[in-house]
Amino acid sequence: MSRSWVRVACALAVTTVLVGGCGADSGVGTGSGSFAFPYAQAVGQPYPIAAVMRTPDPRGVRVTVQGVPATTATGVCHADVTFEVAEAPLTVGIAVTVTSRLLAPFTGCSTQTRQLLIRLKAPLGRRDVFASDRVTPQGGRFIAVGPGYVECHPPSCNPMYQPVVPDCAQQRDAIAGTDMPAHFGMDGPCHLPFAAIVVDIGAGACPVTGGVNSCAGKRLTRQFWYSDGKFWRLLLQGDRATCADARRAFPTFQLGLCSDPTWRRAVSRQH
Repeated sequence: MSRSWVRVACALAVTTVLVGGCGADSGVGTGSGSFAFPYAQAVGQPYPIAAVMRTPDPRGVRVTVQGVPATTATGVCHADVTFEVAEAPLTVGIAVTVTSRLLAPFTGCSTQTRQLLIRLKAPLGRRDVFASDRVTPQGGRFIAVGPGYVECHPPSCNPMYQPVVPDCAQQRDAIAGTDMPAHFGMDGPCHLPFAAIVVDIGAGACPVTGGVNSCAGKRLTRQFWYSDGKFWRLLLQGDRATCADARRAFPTFQLGLCSDPTWRRAVSRQH
């Protein structure tokens, strides 16, 4: 599915609402002398998302931004909010921009916490929501947990991980999301909805030179995967794990994958 971008200009007084008691009048400076070199023209700046919430409308998503100038702000403190939405099968990217003559934290201006109500082209479902251009190793991606959304933070969750379409062609991308080195090796059968893969972790310890990788085969582990049609899910990992172990973890796992010639070839490299 191709990504579609929708540009929506949000007049602060129309599309944002003040959250009672949250952030009102925060960031106020010390008076008229506190403005730090305002720009002659308003400047757009990417802005982080503080929270993501579902709405009764399955195509709706509500995002919270904190510390933006108040709706009543005028003059140098006036600010406009725009956002762009990029929808993909497994993700929703929302790029919030605050356009103002001042840069955040808008010194000298009264600021508020605001909520933006966004309508998507397709139901939100359990897609990841991320702040476009604001995802860092520390956060910026929100994942569905139970009925709501929580921000992804290390070490239990990698904000930089991009969900991939769960087919065999994307198996390497799914493995990369399990904290593997950049140049890991892999081999093994993938017969949807299952895969049994021997991952060569050691191969990632040497730089890519175009020649023989002297680190290859030094450290191997085994991974067993299941695709539910939306995500690749790692069922089991272990240096000596077998399909029988995977079956105990997931009762419908196909034992025949460990009889596949590619699996036998892969495990033969383990010493």
